Amino acid sequence: MMTLRERGLLAAGALLLATTGLALVATAPQRSATGTAEPTATPATDVLREGVVGTITTLDPLYASDPAEQDAVALLFRGLTRLGADGTIEPDIAESWVTSADGRTWTFQLRDDVRWEDGQPLTADDVTFTILTLQHPDYDGPLGRPWRDVVVQRLGRYEVRFELGTALGSFLAATRQPIVPAHVLAAIPVAKRRAASFGTRPVGSGPFRLAALEAGVARLVRLGPPPGGGPPVLPVDPLATLLPRTPAPTLPGLPRPELSGIDLRTYATPLAAADAFRAGDLDAVGGLPAAIVAELARLPGVRRIDYPTTVLTAVVFNLRDAASPFRDVRARRALLAAIDRSSIVATVLGGAAIVADVPIPPSSIFHDAGAAEPELYDPPASAALLTAAGWKQNAGAWSAPGGGAPAHFEVVTLDAVTNPTLNSVATRVVAGWAALGVAADLTGLGPAELFEGRLLPHEFEVAIIDMNLGNDADLVPLLASSQAALGGANLAGYQSTKLDDLLSAAQGPADGATRRARFVALAASLAIDLPFLTLYFAERVELVRERLQGPVPREIGPDSDRFWDVLTWHLAGTPAP
Repeated sequence: MMTLRERGLLAAGALLLATTGLALVATAPQRSATGTAEPTATPATDVLREGVVGTITTLDPLYASDPAEQDAVALLFRGLTRLGADGTIEPDIAESWVTSADGRTWTFQLRDDVRWEDGQPLTADDVTFTILTLQHPDYDGPLGRPWRDVVVQRLGRYEVRFELGTALGSFLAATRQPIVPAHVLAAIPVAKRRAASFGTRPVGSGPFRLAALEAGVARLVRLGPPPGGGPPVLPVDPLATLLPRTPAPTLPGLPRPELSGIDLRTYATPLAAADAFRAGDLDAVGGLPAAIVAELARLPGVRRIDYPTTVLTAVVFNLRDAASPFRDVRARRALLAAIDRSSIVATVLGGAAIVADVPIPPSSIFHDAGAAEPELYDPPASAALLTAAGWKQNAGAWSAPGGGAPAHFEVVTLDAVTNPTLNSVATRVVAGWAALGVAADLTGLGPAELFEGRLLPHEFEVAIIDMNLGNDADLVPLLASSQAALGGANLAGYQSTKLDDLLSAAQGPADGATRRARFVALAASLAIDLPFLTLYFAERVELVRERLQGPVPREIGPDSDRFWDVLTWHLAGTPAP
């Protein structure tokens, strides 16, 4: 049975891979930088115009999956905790928490001054209702798996406790889960939640509320009473019985955003978003392919913000077959040395990535640059390693041990329509192997066919995929022996008792210094064993007008994490709030 962390990462990884294409759809043909329209005059308003590639169907945080939906949810709802500076997790709805000595029990004390936008208090009832909804057998959204092994208990009006089946040092990051209002949703059967109007008329807790959801734009305004006073005008859901609404008071304990509002403008393609930014219709845009980023970054008055992410691009071998030539670590290391990762980052990604030698993000507090020696691009070393592993070279082509014919295998990845960047990277990887004399055919597949048809049933030889490791760099799902069975998240099928112990120790409860030392030991072991080939950690590039002040880059998981410091954002030349 999958544990909290194992199911959670698999679900999050599958979601990321399935939705990445929405942010990186086909980019050809691309326009040149010449002959473009002059930007329109910058409006004198403190409403940020943010461009997002995607669509908004629902703003229910338990069902949102599109990047545009996740962006809006990050601004409309709060979790028990939130991202802080320098890789920290800070209180949000929660005021404080304590953990048991064995790391299995977490007790949270909630603030008593947080209100829903309709004026109702946010309490432990809302927290327990949210988790119980995610655990309900009728729940069919993307976030249920991480919470199935957790027992949630209301201890008081502002106190809630979680009991974990397995102690997790990374559990705190999971408590960023957005909380939904029980008093609005409790009367709606879970099976009918997708059809409820809450998805388009959400009742959130801030820092913004939805003013209007129109074609191509979600208009968000700073949380507080409407102009002139009185309760917000919200339609009554025919499936729910709503309590009387009162205006949300100004809460001195909760800082308000400096921006009076944010217009999230959605676009079907990166080209459409780029055109809008180029024309001056947007203050910020991100998630664009490298070629478009390079062009737009050259426009006057535009700067780029690079957010390091926890998204790892890797080469995964299916090591379950005892006859696989890739079971020999020397063969895997040979193929790694034949990949010019620095060139891929510079050309395909426009520099918006960091070459990875271990599967721990360089931006993570657990990363140690000295834990592993860098693996350099070195084709002669590749040839020597293949020879040492028993491969034979004839007329420039390599044959695996025990095989007379030249080696030839299939590499699967996402297709160029779904994710052109990943597909281009995979093309470069296969070309590097071909130059070495190791032939491979690249097969691009749609998300469902890749994950459900090939990866999860283990019907593949080699795969090149993106994996979101999360802010706590949890590698247990990807590498634990318990996850090598069918349906598990250990796609490579790699099994090692020593590695299992190191993984368990790294994710066990401990102080920061101890956990960091454990991650260093884990990284050193992974650099030796090389269960899969790490290529790079991507960066999220946001292009902004100079008038937007305040955003500070930090490590993010989903793109919506870039709003971690949105309370401090402001537009130069507009009145103070």
